[in-house]
Amino acid sequence: MTSPLSRRSFLGLSGAVGLTAALSACGGGTKIGGGSSAPVSAAPTFSGGDYSGPKVTLDYWNGFTGGDGPYMRTMLETFNKEFSGRIEVRNVTRRWEDLYPAMPTAITAPTEPET
Repeated sequence: MTSPLSRRSFLGLSGAVGLTAALSACGGGTKIGGGSSAPVSAAPTFSGGDYSGPKVTLDYWNGFTGGDGPYMRTMLETFNKEFSGRIEVRNVTRRWEDLYPAMPTAITAPTEPET
């Protein structure tokens, strides 16, 4: 007999789906040269090992506050220390009710969204 999905499980699953969508939206490309009129080139490929491409900064949209917030910040701080100077993930915490409607627009936009 299967049990119904609990609210906590549903929210956890929703957060995982949102995280996947957010990271997909962040991986569209890397601007080379700076400025809004700079040409956009394909993101560097990465097949494992040490990353040696240009510095990459990702805005990680999430709704992790409350009990999850400190753990998420600790994970991001640990990641940023390990990849300092090469990859930076910025924590952008938003209210869930604002985050989910913004995702489809951010994913399909031709340029990165403002945070």
